[in-house]
Amino acid sequence: MYGLTMIFIVYSFVGWVFEVIRAATKEKRFINKGFLSGAVCPRYGLSMVLSMIILSQVREDYVLVFFGCMVIGTVVEYLSSVILEKVTGSKWWDYTESAIQFKGRVNLATVMFWGIAGTICFYINHT
Repeated sequence: MYGLTMIFIVYSFVGWVFEVIRAATKEKRFINKGFLSGAVCPRYGLSMVLSMIILSQVREDYVLVFFGCMVIGTVVEYLSSVILEKVTGSKWWDYTESAIQFKGRVNLATVMFWGIAGTICFYINHT
């Protein structure tokens, strides 16, 4: 349990850093992309913890891990978008202008990101 808690904390912070850098590159200024106080984006931590739990039994199958990380990350991102919108009354991200997207909550680029980044992080934690 300690290991999963640490993975959640580390990847929540790493996700926040990624989001801040991405936003700063686009907007040319600092934007705190976290919805909580502090430097965390829990959807990254949750995605990694779920991937570690669900995919540990198939860690020898790289393709299955890739697609598993893709699905887990995408579902977490979609549900996070729905929950945040209901709780806060505002959209935290919107992909409606992307060519391939689903209800503006996820798009092809983020789906691929979850697969690639999730797989890399998965194997970093399993070595």
